[in-house]
Amino acid sequence: MRDQLDLPARPVLFLDALTDPARTWAKVAAWLTAGVGSAKHPFHWPAVTTVGADGFPDARVVVLRGYDPAAREVVFHTDARSPKAADLRRNPRCGFLLYDPERLFQVRLRTTATVHHADARARREFDALPPHTRATYAGGTPGAALSPDAPFDYPPRPPVDEAAAFANFAVVVCAIQEADLLELHEHGHRRAKVWWTDGQPHVQRVGP
Repeated sequence: MRDQLDLPARPVLFLDALTDPARTWAKVAAWLTAGVGSAKHPFHWPAVTTVGADGFPDARVVVLRGYDPAAREVVFHTDARSPKAADLRRNPRCGFLLYDPERLFQVRLRTTATVHHADARARREFDALPPHTRATYAGGTPGAALSPDAPFDYPPRPPVDEAAAFANFAVVVCAIQEADLLELHEHGHRRAKVWWTDGQPHVQRVGP
């Protein structure tokens, strides 16, 4: 992020009130809410990092399925058989990277994850998905070895055995512990950390 960039002229900084923690986080929260609501929003597709069994970080892109501003939680769905689900059962620490290339605005989240599998939360969110999305969970085990001539038949198309699909479905609810915000700007980059104590936000500007 320190390389010299050909930045577009943008007169208004997104991070313009770093003395006001509530206002700073409210802007980020609005971006998270927008990311849940639209596949065209850049925050709809965060990269999520887990800690693998070998101790190495493992990152992949997921779909942002929910943001609860009161609980300060972000949500994505996964296959319960996937490596990331296994990672999070072993170690609930989970990182998010979200980036808006138009505003040159990056958000990194440190979170603690809870995997909901075969419970009421999973049932509610599974039933709310369209049939073609539910069907994707009826496929083979993620990451399993395949022969070179295996057919390219993923994702499965409905109708499928929905009981089997639900058995593979998991909701990952991630409680936000800390946020790192970075905005690149022609008049000077801005970076800040946000954290909470007894539910109250704090903000500290830091070097970019």
